[in-house]
Order: sequence, then structure tokens, then C-alpha cells
Amino acid sequence: MEKQLLQNETQSERKIVLRDTCLKMEEFTYSKQFTQEELTHKKDELSQQDIKLEKLEQEKKEVVADFAARIKAVKEDRLQTLNQVLTGAEEVTEQVYLLDDQEEKKIGYYNADGLLVYERPLMPDERQLRIVDKVQLTGTN
Repeated sequence: MEKQLLQNETQSERKIVLRDTCLKMEEFTYSKQFTQEELTHKKDELSQQDIKLEKLEQEKKEVVADFAARIKAVKEDRLQTLNQVLTGAEEVTEQVYLLDDQEEKKIGYYNADGLLVYERPLMPDERQLRIVDKVQLTGTN
């Protein structure tokens, strides 16, 4: 079979001749080759699409990074709250008052509410070895 038919005719005339001489017509899918001009146009179109795609990918990275940072902050807060719920307490740094008990040889750390928050043995330099203190504790002079 010939590779090309009716090349001297115009597009519309060629269609009429082909329709009039064919056995039957039907829909058919096939690969149609581009001309050099069409191929150049497609390459330009591809370049433009690549540029758009790269811009969108960069924008997506920025948005994802922003969401990741926001999610991380919420997760950190959540973890802290979860630990507080599990332990029934929270860790704080605040002013405490150290009061000693020379008889028990201990020192207590009290917060502003007057609650004992920590207790430890007295250090050697914190011990009082005077009899006067003992007499004052009993109420006798």
C-alpha cells in the first residue's frame, strides 16, 4: 500500500475523495507523528510546564515546612501536657525557702504556698552544735 495518498489535493478535497472511495469509516486510535514545527512547539510547551511545576513544587515545600513547624509545636505542647497528666505534676522553677530541722538533721525546701517540695539531709556546715539552740526550742531559759 502507498504511504501517502492525494498529496496534491487540499485537506478538504482529500477528505471528500477519501470518504467517497472508502469501503467504510470508523473511529480508530493511533500514534500520529508531529511535524518538526509541532515538535518544537511541544518542546516549548514542555519547558513552560517544567517551570510552572518547579515553582509549584517550591511553593509546596514552603507550605509543608510551615505546616511541619506548626505541627511540631503542637506535638511538643501535647507531649508536655501528656507527661503532666501521667505524672500528675509539672516541673517548675520558682523561689523556695530552706528550713532546717536540727533534731531530725534534715532541711526542707518550701514553696511560696508553704508546701514541702523537697527534703534532704543537712550538710555538715548546716548543722548547729550549740546547746543554746536546744534550750530555746524547749521554751526554758
